Amino acid sequence: MLIKNVRIFDGISDHYFTGDVLIEGTKVAAVETSPIAEDPNTVVIDGVDRVLVPGMSDAHVHLFGLANTLFDMMLASQSHLIASTLARAKETLLRGLTAVRDMAGDTAGVKNVIDGDPVLGPRIYPSQAAIS
Repeated sequence: MLIKNVRIFDGISDHYFTGDVLIEGTKVAAVETSPIAEDPNTVVIDGVDRVLVPGMSDAHVHLFGLANTLFDMMLASQSHLIASTLARAKETLLRGLTAVRDMAGDTAGVKNVIDGDPVLGPRIYPSQAAIS
């Protein structure tokens, strides 16, 4: 994937710079201030001078708890609970969080699903059961 014509915030400098970003698989392969050549098989996105930032992470989330009510947790089916959690994970990714540390929820299965298809949600680092 090639993202062209974007203002890039690198997370270090206090200024943007304009350029292109080449992504191969799940890795950023190149960030250039000069145009990157397009390959016929590459998906090209015109950033229209928008700002591109690095993915953000949240070190304390409750995907399972935010996705389901207490009533759901007592009476809903497992498939309902997991489907709701996966939907909240997708919303989390679309807000710009590319990694989360999930606290005290059974998200290991959701993590495995997202690992297989990263567009479904952020990278999850599950802690599993609560200690308290």
